[in-house]
Amino acid sequence: MKRTNLFAAAGTVAIAVTTAAPSFALPEDGFSASRYEPAARGSSWFQLDSLDFRGTFRPAIGTTLDYSYRPLVLYTPDGAPDYSVVKDRLDLHVGASVVFLKRFRADVSMPFSLVNAGTAGATTSATYREPFRSPVQGDLRVGLEERIFGSYGGAATLSWGARMWLPTGDPYSYSGDSEIRISPHLQFAGEGSRFAYAARVNYLFRERKVPFGNGSVGNELGVGVAAGVYFLQKTLLVGPELTWATRASDLNLTNKTTPVELLLGAHYTYRERFRFGLGASTGFTQSIGEPAFRTVGSFDWLFDAGEKKTAEAPVVRDRDGDGVNDDLDACPALAGKKSADAKANGCPDADDDGIADAMDACPTEKGAASTNPPGCPDQDGDTIADSVDACIDRAGVASADRAKNGCPAVVDADGDSVADEEDACPSAAGPKRDGGKASGSGCPDTDADTIPDSLDACPDKPGTPSSDAAKNGCPIVELKVEEITIRDQVKFKTASADIEEGESEQVLRAVAAVLESRKELSVRIEGYTDNVGDKYKNLALSTKRAASVVKWLTSHGVEAKRLSSKGFGQDKPIAGNDSDAGRNANRRVEFHIVK
Repeated sequence: MKRTNLFAAAGTVAIAVTTAAPSFALPEDGFSASRYEPAARGSSWFQLDSLDFRGTFRPAIGTTLDYSYRPLVLYTPDGAPDYSVVKDRLDLHVGASVVFLKRFRADVSMPFSLVNAGTAGATTSATYREPFRSPVQGDLRVGLEERIFGSYGGAATLSWGARMWLPTGDPYSYSGDSEIRISPHLQFAGEGSRFAYAARVNYLFRERKVPFGNGSVGNELGVGVAAGVYFLQKTLLVGPELTWATRASDLNLTNKTTPVELLLGAHYTYRERFRFGLGASTGFTQSIGEPAFRTVGSFDWLFDAGEKKTAEAPVVRDRDGDGVNDDLDACPALAGKKSADAKANGCPDADDDGIADAMDACPTEKGAASTNPPGCPDQDGDTIADSVDACIDRAGVASADRAKNGCPAVVDADGDSVADEEDACPSAAGPKRDGGKASGSGCPDTDADTIPDSLDACPDKPGTPSSDAAKNGCPIVELKVEEITIRDQVKFKTASADIEEGESEQVLRAVAAVLESRKELSVRIEGYTDNVGDKYKNLALSTKRAASVVKWLTSHGVEAKRLSSKGFGQDKPIAGNDSDAGRNANRRVEFHIVK
């Protein structure tokens, strides 16, 4: 065959193939196949908006995971699914929002298609290939919202704003448009005691119409509504969200041009700081981008709004303008003050004592309702007003004798000249002491050590005061047959043989006084420890401490030849070492008489 004939044949075949085969859709003809658009972060809904504008500057961040099954499908002429160009799609939406001046909110959202799988398909006019790649980012969305009226938690809040999508996605993977999209909208939301709702109407502008299958995507008119019920003290909101859109160019309300999707979801808010959402939806038409099934999960981190969600307070009447509503005001025509007494609430009170002037016997002097007469000062609190009290600085009893009215009734049963009301021992005679009952005033003192028997741990032995009730009134030192006992321990600095100043030296001075009064006595000072730490170190420490006591006594006039020392460490406990009290008792010094 001649070369010219070969070229002719090849050209004929190319023309035939070109004429017979449908063309692939070009990348610039791609579009975003997902119809799911998350609400601005911080909303109590998945796609609708709860319009929370609390805070002068309050950010929120969050993410939504969205799986859709068969969102982009080519259908046969009789309406049966033919090719799933996008069959399985998993999108991650990451976003943030910030409320400022309690009126405006800006938000941003970025989608990422983590899974984007499908198969190529064809119609009579074109062939569409599967998504070009995954994972891939989508179109970046930015938005701005302004509150027109209402407040979060109230019956009705209205706002308006707009969203814009920048072409950052991949049209050939059906994850973005080739041009900017803009959608202005009007939104409405509100709450009751347990009911919440939201609504939106919007218009989506696209620069051009993009064909797909037997239809196309272009400008759209959209509507969304949501309604739900609160549970668990308004921390759990459960309810459906319905979204509807239609091609705006001809308002052709057909099965293939009007996507309708119903999503049932729940949102749980933890301490007004964290919000978790879970939901599922299904589509009702065969429109472009509408999935057969969808599941979504969301998480939001809400920063402190600085104010609680409250409904607007109802308008109430307050004719006298005193801040007490007429329905609670005992004097609705006279400006007064709030009072816990319902009969005086809202009534004039010149002395501000909580007693209405009409019931106050002393309207210009602060008093108490319990006084006689009511509302007058009562310095000693005996309910007898100072104006009729003969003893205004001492609580007393009422008496028909004006000279005794309000004075104490003197009773002294034991005849010790201490009135029973001040007598700690009203049935046993004793001396009067400063400090009243707390000091044992009027109680006997057998050993005459100025500490009453009722507070004296050693009532038959003269002693000295002690903060320890078990030792109060006992002698600091007692000479017995075999030893000199001490009331308080000789204490040392931690892990040291140095004697602490103060109480320990007072004990040693008392021991030295006994030894000076009985020069025939020789004493061995014995040191002991608890069982904490090394046994041999404890033995050495106890030896040093006993020697330290000998040194102190000799330096204060006791002859050294009368003193000896020995340490026993932890070998002779006098209490259990399993408690702080027991270990404290075991850390001791003893004085044993050896001659």
